[in-house]
Amino acid sequence: MKIYLLVSSISAVRGGLTSALYKRANQLSKHFKDVIILTFNTQSNIEGTEEELKKINKIDKNVTIKSFFHDQVNTKKFKINLKDNYIQQGDDFTRIFNINGIFSQYQKYTNADKNKLQFIDYMNEVNPKIKSYREIYRNNIKSCIIYYDEKNNETQKIILKNDKPFINIMIKEDQIKTFIFDKETVRNTNIDKEYNQWLKGFINSDDIVFFEDNFKNFLSFFKDIDCRKIAFFHSHEKFDKQSKFLESCRDFDTYVFLTQKQLDKISKTNTKISKNYFYLPHYYNETKNINQNLRRNRIITISRLTKNKCIIDSLRAFSIISKKYPNIIYEIYGKGPEADNIKEEIKHLGLEDKIFLMDYTQDPLKLFSESILSISLSDFEGFGLSILESLSMSCPVISYDVEYGPQELIQNNINGFLCPQNDLQSIANAIEKILINSEYFQNNCINSIQKYSLNNWENRLLNLVK
Repeated sequence: MKIYLLVSSISAVRGGLTSALYKRANQLSKHFKDVIILTFNTQSNIEGTEEELKKINKIDKNVTIKSFFHDQVNTKKFKINLKDNYIQQGDDFTRIFNINGIFSQYQKYTNADKNKLQFIDYMNEVNPKIKSYREIYRNNIKSCIIYYDEKNNETQKIILKNDKPFINIMIKEDQIKTFIFDKETVRNTNIDKEYNQWLKGFINSDDIVFFEDNFKNFLSFFKDIDCRKIAFFHSHEKFDKQSKFLESCRDFDTYVFLTQKQLDKISKTNTKISKNYFYLPHYYNETKNINQNLRRNRIITISRLTKNKCIIDSLRAFSIISKKYPNIIYEIYGKGPEADNIKEEIKHLGLEDKIFLMDYTQDPLKLFSESILSISLSDFEGFGLSILESLSMSCPVISYDVEYGPQELIQNNINGFLCPQNDLQSIANAIEKILINSEYFQNNCINSIQKYSLNNWENRLLNLVK
């Protein structure tokens, strides 16, 4: 039996859903020989990214990553030819200017030794800031060429096989056309069909495939493939009005929820789900001897910067108490479309010296362990992994009183506070109560989340795949 986990692309910089997938793969690899992450994106450096993920312990050394595009066979090794060119050498790149002094190529390598090519950008000679096309390499073998037409927002991705075109994916805005090359002929195809043929080549009836609700389109790749399909529902059903993942429930063998309350609600209200349900929350790694002396006068938020995360509400609530507690700062870590609005609001509040918008963090646990409290507001929440991570570092949490994760994780006035939505004064009051009695709230955090221990989670995960 092999276990497959699906993701569009792999990266070290990812949100909670992908991090949860990595953790799941790691634990399964301790009990099963073949645990494989399948990716479907035309990434230029799968091996380098896999190496990085394993180096920083995001994924276990026994987890394998398999890519559709990099499984196509090509043989022609890249040869560097700098004759009659001018070059600029960087640590992991080379800029090439042609004999006329025009910037013509940008070569990117996966390391400073320049022994493994990642991609080459060929520049538009009229406007060297624009790429004409990019060649993507795998083990110094050209695997894909992407042609750009930025004016018309069009791209063509040419996948190579045996040094010849294999698939052409033409993308214009939301429209996708796919062609496949067979000897001297070309025929229209659907990329889903090609994924399907690829998967049929190695997935067997005794294998298990894990689906995530953010990747609903993956289900079409598995048409007529006999295997056990397990769906993980991370989101709140309000979000699912866009992804429509719940409507596909009939196609899964098991449906996994992160909270018991959501499982109970969906099983009663969604008639399309009539198969097996399973409750599997996230887990936390137990940390012994958290040094409370490292706590800074800091409040923290770690979140995607999107509207439903209500960061603006957090800013305004903090502004209510900031004058009374002048030594307290507020740091927000994350990326997303709301970044500019957040910066504008900080400026509007006149709190540029108190509120700081930081970048994505690779080490949220360290930040939580060094903060007095965290704020994790949201209009709705499937689980809220950052809430669990905060509590695991004895960092109490303030959240809106919404389904599902906040209501299951936060015990009001014990390890944090659940506040009425849009009630800024209530949030400000909660902040002040924790600041006044921070030791009490911090001491309650770990005891409040014992059922989310790694041991309990692992036992449930193994029961799921039995």
